[in-house]
Amino acid sequence: MIISPKVSIIIPVYNGEQFLERCLESISSQSYKDIEIIIINDGSTDNTKTLCDNYLLQEPRARVIHKKNGGVSIARNLGLDLAIGAYIYFVDADDYVLKNGIKNLVNKAVENLAELVVAEYYVAYGENKNKVSPSVLKNSDDFLCSILSGGSHSALWNKLFSRNLFNEIRFPIDIRYIEDKVLVSQLLLVYQPKIEFLNTPVYVYCQDEHSVTNSKDLRMLDIFVAYICIERYLNKFTEGNNVIESFASSAYKAVWTVLMTIDNQYLKEAIVKAKHHTKVMSKYRDYSVLPLKVRLLLLSLKLPVHMATPIIASMRKGLNQLSSARRQARR
Repeated sequence: MIISPKVSIIIPVYNGEQFLERCLESISSQSYKDIEIIIINDGSTDNTKTLCDNYLLQEPRARVIHKKNGGVSIARNLGLDLAIGAYIYFVDADDYVLKNGIKNLVNKAVENLAELVVAEYYVAYGENKNKVSPSVLKNSDDFLCSILSGGSHSALWNKLFSRNLFNEIRFPIDIRYIEDKVLVSQLLLVYQPKIEFLNTPVYVYCQDEHSVTNSKDLRMLDIFVAYICIERYLNKFTEGNNVIESFASSAYKAVWTVLMTIDNQYLKEAIVKAKHHTKVMSKYRDYSVLPLKVRLLLLSLKLPVHMATPIIASMRKGLNQLSSARRQARR
């Protein structure tokens, strides 16, 4: 057994000058020392390149790669190709890792021969931090169901991965939204790894209203592409009804998420994509358990686009009014 396995920490960054130094300092300050730090500067146009190069001068465990902008998935894939550690850990440049985070993750993995460790973390809103604890589940199928349903966060940064899980799998480069859910789902389906849960926070996720996951532009349509990617692996690697049911419900609920959230200017295009998505997913319809609002939305999508658009626009308006009334009532 490797008592002190090397951990490859992969940090993609694009225009991260505001928070990058805080992130890198949290990595250098880790109580666990056997790490390599792989920073992928994904074509930043601000002061990120200089910050990375300066960090390289003071941190001998670091490697910095400067490349043309290609997106976070390509950057992470490059990091994976370069990594030599027994374990892989991903960090976002606008967040930071708690001092004993890597140590606690590695100890849990080594003591239990785990291939995937899932830990607690903090969500930070300015100065306020809220702890989030993952659900402790029995096996990879149960965890996959929780990932698909949204019960467990698919984010990478509260997870330590065995390097072996990436022997054949990489991030999908044509998806800019929930690419982490695609990757984690694929790993769970293909390898069914041994999972351990760590009841200790390791990471601080700093919420930013301008982040990709909070954007409402055309990138949201990649959600539909993401479910097609997951479905390809679903057909090959599982026959479990519980997984299929979770996938089906999640795939249909994604239609609600996109159509109720995307900016108004993209609504018509989103409806066209949603109609195609529901057609592709129709073979899973009998497996899904859906709220009434989602079923009504799916019914409206059976109409021609010019008829469905005003109906869905009215649903969005009603939802916004209801949300506004609830906010007023809480004041």
